[in-house]
Amino acid sequence: MADLSVSLPGIYVITHVPSGLYYVGAALSIVRRWSTHRYALRKGMHHSLRMQALWNQDGADAFTFHVLENVPNAKIGLLIREQHWLDQLCPCDPAKGFNSLPYAHSTYGRQISDETREKMAAANRGRKLTPEHRAAIANGNRGKKRPLAACIATGLGHKGKVISPEHRAKLSAANRGRVVSAEVRKKISAAGKGRKLSEEHKAKLNRTGKPHTAESRHKVSTSKKGVPQPPDAVLKRAASNRGKKRSQETRDKISAARRGQKPSVEARANMSAAQRRRFGSTIHSALMLTIHEILSYSPIHSTE
Repeated sequence: MADLSVSLPGIYVITHVPSGLYYVGAALSIVRRWSTHRYALRKGMHHSLRMQALWNQDGADAFTFHVLENVPNAKIGLLIREQHWLDQLCPCDPAKGFNSLPYAHSTYGRQISDETREKMAAANRGRKLTPEHRAAIANGNRGKKRPLAACIATGLGHKGKVISPEHRAKLSAANRGRVVSAEVRKKISAAGKGRKLSEEHKAKLNRTGKPHTAESRHKVSTSKKGVPQPPDAVLKRAASNRGKKRSQETRDKISAARRGQKPSVEARANMSAAQRRRFGSTIHSALMLTIHEILSYSPIHSTE
């Protein structure tokens, strides 16, 4: 058993002996956390209502406290080891334990009644944070790294969630013009390197046969209009398309899509300028050669 004589971080279990139900938790100081649990139970204000009810019924002598494991490097391993014991002992199962949260330091998986949800919504409805409050939250989270278990739980919590158009507009406005640093780009690249996508994920990403809506096309066109492309991107695209032959089916589709379309005056001017840049030197050379041949031509007159 782990040492209870010193205040060490670790994982503990509180057991109600008559029923065999238990509570699993983690703390930076196990001794202090056990004192906190006992104080809350004595005052009748413990967050676990089932544990509180059994404490009130059977008293303190019906409960035992044991340390499952000391975790010396709490900054790295405490959440990981807590999740390990939660998975092993399953204290969130009402038939086994008192825990209500299946993930370490995360509310994901917690079952909230409709009545409680309505009370929480009513309390926060119309509430606006002051600029000072927003700044304090931002400063508190800046540079803070989230634990792996919390990141996984957040991702699972958002899975399948439908975002309203208003929320999408706010997210778009907040991220518009945001520049990702080179360091962050490298981290994102390193995280995704070597990652193999499942066939289901690939099928979801594949947009073959999924045309964009007219609204989506307009948004893409507006966002890219007037934005110069980097020279290296232009060269890469040219190299990838060089020597590429389109199938007859693709040619027919392009022809059908462009049939009846009239380029604008601006588009005509751009196309003319592009052709002039592309063929200007060749036409000029051919023209000068023709003029030279005309000037150097001397007809032979017959003396007969």
